[in-house]
Amino acid sequence: MKYMSAFLALALIACQSPPKPRGGPVEPTQKVKTFLGEKMLKVLQAPDSVQAIQVEPRAGVSLENIEGFKILNRGPMLSAEQTGLLKSLIMDEKSYDFVNVKRHPMDPIIAYQFKKGTDTVNVLVSFAGNLWQFSGFDQKSIEDNDPVRAYLVGLAKELFPKDKEIQALEVKQ
Repeated sequence: MKYMSAFLALALIACQSPPKPRGGPVEPTQKVKTFLGEKMLKVLQAPDSVQAIQVEPRAGVSLENIEGFKILNRGPMLSAEQTGLLKSLIMDEKSYDFVNVKRHPMDPIIAYQFKKGTDTVNVLVSFAGNLWQFSGFDQKSIEDNDPVRAYLVGLAKELFPKDKEIQALEVKQ
């Protein structure tokens, strides 16, 4: 009985911890390649840098914005490990729900700005609707990210440890 209590306590702690990164790089399937497009895919697969940015969830008028969402805080540059995690999520077809369609508005609180040379691709993440939007090269693609919400929440919490709104995000929704 003593061991069972210890096991249950560890299981509860593990459920609260951010998820561990997936293993290694993921090769995109044809469906992901078609969804993202060749130009965006090149930037997302091999960026020179990736920066996390907090944005206002509702679109508004602002000189400094990403895809019409006001920039609130330019966060840190992602480490190689963080970039690898994000890239593996983006490239994996299992990260998307291409079957079901949501009618939830895109209201991101985090954006990831991928830069490669002079090219930029923005990945906006909405936790309210579990959506992500990929924008660049006059293209915009939006899809569900329900399967990877836990990873995206864990990464956001790691990047913005002092933000109360981000720290209050639940892994499951």
